Amino acid sequence: MKIRTKLVLEVIVLFALVGMISFVSIMNTKQLQDSFSSISSETLPVLDTLKDMRYASTQLSAITMEIVLIEDETRNTGENEYRELEEILEINFYKIEQAKSLFNDSFSKYSNLMIENYDDEINTTEELAAKWNDLLFISNKMIQLKTSGVSGLQILQLNQDFNSSFDKMNAEIDHAIELTSGNIDQRQEYIDLLVTEVTWSIVIALNLFVLTALVIRFLILRSI
Repeated sequence: MKIRTKLVLEVIVLFALVGMISFVSIMNTKQLQDSFSSISSETLPVLDTLKDMRYASTQLSAITMEIVLIEDETRNTGENEYRELEEILEINFYKIEQAKSLFNDSFSKYSNLMIENYDDEINTTEELAAKWNDLLFISNKMIQLKTSGVSGLQILQLNQDFNSSFDKMNAEIDHAIELTSGNIDQRQEYIDLLVTEVTWSIVIALNLFVLTALVIRFLILRSI
């Protein structure tokens, strides 16, 4: 075989190897991008909605207890202080509505995300809805009874039920966060494995490229 033909063959082989290395690198890079994209588009928004639901339930709990305390104070105050307390009550009722809206919006987003991406864990959505409805029911009942002037053991019992319901609500949110965090850990393990595979595939391809170039060069030199 002529030297010129061998040189042309060497160039063709080297170009083929470069193309192969480029293809492998591009495909592996795309896999990494898709993995990071799935975390950003699927998992992190779920965590954000759960955090908003936790904030809403915390707000509902704190404001409910504040309203109960203020209702007690309104029965033992003068006219001026009574008006101030009434204004505070109005603000707190508005804050409760804000907390309800925040939870409803967050829960709606969470439900849609779960249906789209984690359909096998839909029971978590149902449990969150049930726990929130229980918390909201007891909150409304406490406020209604307190506004009507009820006190004593009935309010104390409701207060215990309310605290228990709040704890269950937070426990359910924690459970949902753990499930989501587990998905993040699994994806992170997959990404770490993929990075290792990408690194080794590039190293092997480069070594193959260099080895092939040396072999072809050796054959050309030997034929001279």
